[in-house]
Amino acid sequence: MMSWTAQRLRELLDGECAHMCAHMGCDMHVHSSYSSDVPDVLSQRPLNRLLSALERGMYYFVLTDHDTMAGYVQLMDELSMMGEVGKLAAERVISGVELSCRCPEVGIVHTNVFGLDERQFAHIDRLRDAGGFVRLERLMPYLDAEGLVCSLNHPLWQPPDGNITFSKVVRGVLTTLLNRRLHNGEAISQKIVESLYSPEGQRRMEEVYRGTLDIAGQFSLIEVNGSRVALMNDIAEHIASEVGVPTCGGSDDHYGEVLGLCYTIADGKDKWEFLERVEKGMGQVMRRDADFATSCMRFINFIRLVAESEEPDEVVVSLFNSQIGRLPLLIAPRFIRLMYRLLNRRNKRAQRAVEIMATSYLKAQDLRGGRGTS
Repeated sequence: MMSWTAQRLRELLDGECAHMCAHMGCDMHVHSSYSSDVPDVLSQRPLNRLLSALERGMYYFVLTDHDTMAGYVQLMDELSMMGEVGKLAAERVISGVELSCRCPEVGIVHTNVFGLDERQFAHIDRLRDAGGFVRLERLMPYLDAEGLVCSLNHPLWQPPDGNITFSKVVRGVLTTLLNRRLHNGEAISQKIVESLYSPEGQRRMEEVYRGTLDIAGQFSLIEVNGSRVALMNDIAEHIASEVGVPTCGGSDDHYGEVLGLCYTIADGKDKWEFLERVEKGMGQVMRRDADFATSCMRFINFIRLVAESEEPDEVVVSLFNSQIGRLPLLIAPRFIRLMYRLLNRRNKRAQRAVEIMATSYLKAQDLRGGRGTS
């Protein structure tokens, strides 16, 4: 007897969802529970991520977990045990990984590599420096030699700077939440703006922009990222135009709210021809930028995962590891007011979830001696 998962997979591969796509679409930046900043809950496991992508109209599926292909390997193993339907689904799955790289021009950059196998990933793993970052000057010649497609992800992104007290700002916001005092949301927002856009931060951004232009031509693709605001995606498209590199679209979804909202379409008889056409600039990005609505969705999903988890502290630490910092409009006063209203509404489950979220983060910060997360 076919399992529910296999039956659902069959429906998605053969049913209405499969015929809704005029072109073959793929969200080219998706994470699963195998990424360090995604909680290990059922909805985020690789097979469920595949089902979600198909339900949202994607034809192909790629996992780009941080510095690991373990989720892809598990997914393919599970599909191999599903008989013919699993074989059909596997033909829609593109292998991938998001690599954390280091280069002198920019510092830290992220790149997705598509279509690689475990042997190639093992070789790439050996190109890491003492800090665990893949050296870009060693990676790019290898990708060229192997004919692998890669994208420069979310251009101008940089990990949190220890000199910018972003974690202290988050700590202050959450402490205020616990104390039920958010009447001064405007002032809190202004402090966040000042910390992120200080003169030092602006100078660093200019350096990163110039360095990005220097390296961008080495990549097959420049990513338009569905978890970034419009200005940053405009800059990504400008960089792509300046260096003559095609764009691709991916949501950078970590826990469900934006999966399939920003993606790439291209024709092709199979996943390899799809990748080839995208690399040649024959694809089209279906762009959707992060906005207030997706920020609210991200926060609601945050609460859902905390409320549903059997180990909420671990979920909070995982999400705060990077995801709360990715809320593109956390600095907006109306977003802070939304958090306040949610905390004070009569929904005890939601209120308890927010309190767990806040206290767990503050406790994690105390255990780290107040150091910021990345």
